[in-house]
Amino acid sequence: MLLLAPVLFRFRAPLARWFIENRVEVIRRSRLQNSEYVQREIDSLKTPGSYQLSRLQVVIVAVFFAGAGVFAILKGLAVI
Repeated sequence: MLLLAPVLFRFRAPLARWFIENRVEVIRRSRLQNSEYVQREIDSLKTPGSYQLSRLQVVIVAVFFAGAGVFAILKGLAVI
């Protein structure tokens, strides 16, 4: 986990884009909604604010993994 945190932090922008593109694909696949609604939802996902929020989510997960990794190491060393 500790090694994964820097990788997530380093590649936060591509990961954020990947998350958003996956959400767009899920929205496009849903046939229950009309095309105008789907297009509005896709446009809202592709705003700069949405990308910033996705990057922030990746950073939060990276910080969690770093903390959990440090905790696991300290627990393994019987410090905690």
